[in-house]
Amino acid sequence: MGTIFVQPGCSMEFTAPAGGVTVDVPVIIGGLFVIPTVTVAATVRFNGLLEGVFKLPKATGEVWTEGAPAYWDVANTRASFDPAVGQQIGTITSAALTGDTTGIVRLNEVSLSGGVLKLQKRLTVAQITPGQRCFRPSPGPSTA
Repeated sequence: MGTIFVQPGCSMEFTAPAGGVTVDVPVIIGGLFVIPTVTVAATVRFNGLLEGVFKLPKATGEVWTEGAPAYWDVANTRASFDPAVGQQIGTITSAALTGDTTGIVRLNEVSLSGGVLKLQKRLTVAQITPGQRCFRPSPGPSTA
């Protein structure tokens, strides 16, 4: 093995964020989706899992299909098949029905930072400066 290798990356040590972490309750640290293996208070070091297959909370009303991408809904702390809720965390590995409150996901072990976030904000007419363009104009069809 080369001299630059530090350690395998499926489990790593992290510092618990404000509020601490709870065993088996996913948390995002920096850009990493982490499954804590212990419960600790804020600023305490802990081991967290970055890869593997996990039973995660899911939204009822969703039908999951095996092989579909799974996304983390930060606002509701659950996995979803809807890409509008957040960043992709892995792949759904088992079908789930609308009444199921959990689903099986294989984590990707990739950083969520540096990804493209889709932000939406509804503006009122009063918030838009008159004459200001939101988008660059595109050339219209040629009339020649």
